[in-house]
Amino acid sequence: ADYDNSPIKIMQWNMRSFRANRSNLISLLREHDPEVVLLNETWMKQVDVAYIKNYIREDREDGYGG
Repeated sequence: ADYDNSPIKIMQWNMRSFRANRSNLISLLREHDPEVVLLNETWMKQVDVAYIKNYIREDREDGYGG
């Protein structure tokens, strides 16, 4: 089998509020063009929606948001 040995670009960010840092996130995504993005402490509520391609969301069960 053929394997691509190219490195994968992964971006991880402890956001401390998706809403407050949305424009910063957009800038970082455009600048670095990562293949995988991990966002922690988004502080999103279950009713909040993020329109992100191939988005997977795991909310906390204690009600404090994502």
